[in-house]
Amino acid sequence: APPIDRAYLTVDDTDSAFKNHVYVHAYRYSRKPPADVLFFSATNEGRSFENILVNGATTFEKPWFFPANGVVANDGTFFALIAELDDSKRNMSYRTDAASAPSAVNAVLNVFVSRDGGKTLGLAGKIGDAYYDWRVPQLSMPALAVNRSRGPFRGQLYAVWPDARYDNRTQILFSSSMDHWWKWAAPAVVDDDAGDHRANSRPNNFMPVVAVNRSGVVGVSWYDRRDNPDNLGYYVRFRASIDGGRTWLPSVRVSTAAHVSSDDTRKNSGDTAGLAADAGGVFHAVWIDNRT
Repeated sequence: APPIDRAYLTVDDTDSAFKNHVYVHAYRYSRKPPADVLFFSATNEGRSFENILVNGATTFEKPWFFPANGVVANDGTFFALIAELDDSKRNMSYRTDAASAPSAVNAVLNVFVSRDGGKTLGLAGKIGDAYYDWRVPQLSMPALAVNRSRGPFRGQLYAVWPDARYDNRTQILFSSSMDHWWKWAAPAVVDDDAGDHRANSRPNNFMPVVAVNRSGVVGVSWYDRRDNPDNLGYYVRFRASIDGGRTWLPSVRVSTAAHVSSDDTRKNSGDTAGLAADAGGVFHAVWIDNRT
C-alpha cells in the first residue's frame, strides 16, 4: 500500500463550537496514482476518526506533498499549510554547490481550511510559488502559525518555508496573511546572514519553524549554516518580530554546539524541527544535532 508520511495532529483548544475536535492531516505518497493529501477528523476528543477526506493536486500533474503543521484560529477554523511540489522537477542530490539549486518554480504553497469542525476541507488560498530546493542537505518542511493574542494582529496567519529563488542558495522566507487567510504579503527573507561569508559564500539555511506567543510576538527558528564552512553542519538560530512580521529583531544562536556532518550521518539530519510558546509566553525550540 502507498505509504502515509508527515502526519500532524492538531487539537482545537479554543472555546469555539468545535472545542476538543481533533484533526490529523498527512500525505499519501504514490506514483500511480499520484500522491494526495489525507485529512482525518474526530468530534469525540479523538476516540474515533469518522471522517476521512482526500485532496488531490491543485497545480502539478505529478505532485509530491510536504505538509506543514495545522493550526486553529480563535473561532475554531482549522488551517493547514501544504507545499505541493512538482515531482518531475526534482533537483535532489548530495551536492551543495550553487549550480545544483533549482532554476525555476517547482512548487506552490497552498493553505487548506475547514470551517465546520472537520466535516469538509477546502483550498483557502495560495501563498505563492516556491523554488523548493530538493538537494538532500536542504530538504525541509514549511511551517504555519496563527496569532491568537488580543493584540492588533490577532487572527493573522504566518508562514515560513525554505526557498532558493535568490542567490542560488536556500534561504528562509516569511509571509503573513493580509485578511485572515486569503491574501498573503509578498515573501521576505527572514534569516539575517547577509554579512561577510568569506568562509562560506552561500550558506544553505533550512528547516524553518514559526510560532506566536500570548503577546503576539512572532518567533522563527531555523537550521543556520553561516558558521559552517562545509555547508552541511549547522547551528539553530531564532529571530522575533513584535509587529506582526513587518520588522525583525537580530537573530540569536540557540544551540550551543553545532550539528557536524560526517560520512556516517544523514546529510539533512532528518526532516524535523519544532518551536512552541508556553502559557507564559516563553519560546521553546526543538532540533536535531549530533553532539553526543
